Amino acid sequence: PTKVDRSAAYMARWVAKRQLRTGPSARGVQRIGVAEWGLQIVGPMHAGVLEWSSLIKARETPEFFFFFLSKVQAVFIPKRLLSAADLERVRVLARGGLGGNAELLGQ
Repeated sequence: PTKVDRSAAYMARWVAKRQLRTGPSARGVQRIGVAEWGLQIVGPMHAGVLEWSSLIKARETPEFFFFFLSKVQAVFIPKRLLSAADLERVRVLARGGLGGNAELLGQ
């Protein structure tokens, strides 16, 4: 990853932490589904769908999957919550939906 990519991931983590501290809609259980058509996000105060075409890239780090809507706004999934089969399924779906814009660790 380039310095810019690392900066974007750092910024996304910072924004996520800030949202948790200051935004009531980010509190509570968040459910994120990954499908052939994109992401489905459901929380205590919101529900929504993001088609792959609305995302600019996906990036996998050792701890998270990030799905970027902009350079600094991302939906993230902590990998510790996923089984090995789920990790691979997310990779397959991200590659299918974003092609070369999916920067993933697993082969």
